[in-house]
Amino acid sequence: MTKKKILIVVGNTPGGWCWFSTTSSMAYGLPEYSFAFMQHQKFIKQLKAKGPSSFEYDLIFFRGYSNLYLNGDNIISFNIPFISSLATGGANLPMRLNEMESTAKKARAIMVQNEYAKYEARLAGYKNVHLIPNGVNTEIFKPSKTIDENNLNIGCAGNVRGVRGALKGVNFIKSACEDTGHKYQEVNLDNRKTHEEMPNWYRSLKYYMQPSEAEEASNSVTEAMSCGIPCFICRNVGYHGEVCRCGTEYEDGQVVFVDRSAGDIARKILILEGNPYIANRIRRNARQFSLSHKWKHIVPLFREMFKSAFDNKAIQPSSSGIQMMLTTQEYMEYQSLKKEKLQLKEITNDKD
Repeated sequence: MTKKKILIVVGNTPGGWCWFSTTSSMAYGLPEYSFAFMQHQKFIKQLKAKGPSSFEYDLIFFRGYSNLYLNGDNIISFNIPFISSLATGGANLPMRLNEMESTAKKARAIMVQNEYAKYEARLAGYKNVHLIPNGVNTEIFKPSKTIDENNLNIGCAGNVRGVRGALKGVNFIKSACEDTGHKYQEVNLDNRKTHEEMPNWYRSLKYYMQPSEAEEASNSVTEAMSCGIPCFICRNVGYHGEVCRCGTEYEDGQVVFVDRSAGDIARKILILEGNPYIANRIRRNARQFSLSHKWKHIVPLFREMFKSAFDNKAIQPSSSGIQMMLTTQEYMEYQSLKKEKLQLKEITNDKD
């Protein structure tokens, strides 16, 4: 039986290396398909020069910001089945949802990585929406055998130029490091590391920090947690902000939730420094969380998405939007739940 051919188009935007590493791991777990990869600028160049017929594939998976690949006139004539991805969450979601409207209308399926994106996509009327978080190779990204309690390194990884750095809260992290006497370490566009080098970099840290207000399902947080590094992130932002629990509130917490302020980040650092048993508990819980996100658990979700894309026609949004998918009461309950989560007060051993 001839394998169906799937082209994965990844953005060679600054975050594109994460999209490539995760989709290549996914492709390895789906031998029933024949995968090829192409960067988005090469895809655009070929589309303009030779047209859609030059892509001899059964399906195209646009991983990243789909409006970079198809927009305006070229979406009208594009006749190859494709999957679009809504690659964000948090503060950037309304903007990204608006940008991808033209591609989403013709997509066979839409991939999202957090509940907020899933509900907003359904609110827009899109039906075949698949929530698929990142997987992780837990054999490569694994904890150190020993913990250096005198380690002062705190790190952040990703595109932190300009507004991106502000979104990730880099200045808050740097100020908190100065206030608590820790050393800030950064992997960025000017200080890149290969995927093979990243495990040792994570293991060189005491804490990983990404108090971002816009996240999809951070690959860096996924990998750092797999290395048993306590991660400081924002509640309800991105996949981990939705599904994880705070280790300074709950015994089974896998992360540390912080406000986007240097003061709160510094306070949480001092809580862990003063209560090493809490930090160690978070390390164990983070690793356990990661074991449930091995690629063998995530790949079946991609298999289901690809099957649905081959089976379904384009997912034109309904005129009545979310009323076709959720009742008004269900949507109000969802909004109420989000509000309640945002209002949760942290319960810690810090009595001040």
